[in-house]
Amino acid sequence: MTEREEFYSDIFTCIFEDYGTNSWRQVAAYKWKDLGNKYWGRIVEIGDGDLCNEWHVDKSIITKGINALIKKKVPMNETMRQSMALAYKEKDAGDIDAYDADMILQAGLFGELRYG
Repeated sequence: MTEREEFYSDIFTCIFEDYGTNSWRQVAAYKWKDLGNKYWGRIVEIGDGDLCNEWHVDKSIITKGINALIKKKVPMNETMRQSMALAYKEKDAGDIDAYDADMILQAGLFGELRYG
């Protein structure tokens, strides 16, 4: 696995193993295999309390989300954006926490930060 692939994989793990940090969604299923860098998951968007949409999440969603945030296509706090851009540049997700990973997920799914 390349450093970039490991970076995306670490963010995926953070999204699916955040243990309820983000109340707008619930994990429906996820699968992660270290060999071959294969992972996918499904989340249910519960929004204001009503089940509304189910989303498939894989590397393409994570890639889309982080690129939208670091390229300023989705507004966010500038200090957080710079920190995320540095993590991306260095291929090190060590400083990306559950809140950051959730922003990456929202940007990838919705093209905006819909839930804070």
